Amino acid sequence: MSGLAVMYAALAALAVLGPEWGEGIALFVVLGASAAIAGLCLTIVGIARLAMNVDLAALAALGVLAQAEHEAGAERRAESERAAEALERFRARAAEVPGGPPRDED
Repeated sequence: MSGLAVMYAALAALAVLGPEWGEGIALFVVLGASAAIAGLCLTIVGIARLAMNVDLAALAALGVLAQAEHEAGAERRAESERAAEALERFRARAAEVPGGPPRDED
């Protein structure tokens, strides 16, 4: 931004002062244009780095969520196995009760 300001100020000075100041002012035009181009390049690099950081953060968050889902799935499987074992124990105890095993009414 400041490079463009220097370049436009030098061009305005060239228009006001005339061609006899052309060599000195041309240097400022070139310096201003160079600074503007360098600023644009640095802005593009900064945006690319920012995008890369956002992608890395999203990837890290995805890993954490996947780990949490894996742990939740393991907990659900363990709970299901405990429920199946409890049902088997119930049926085994019910078979010992006079009158026979319970009927499945489902």
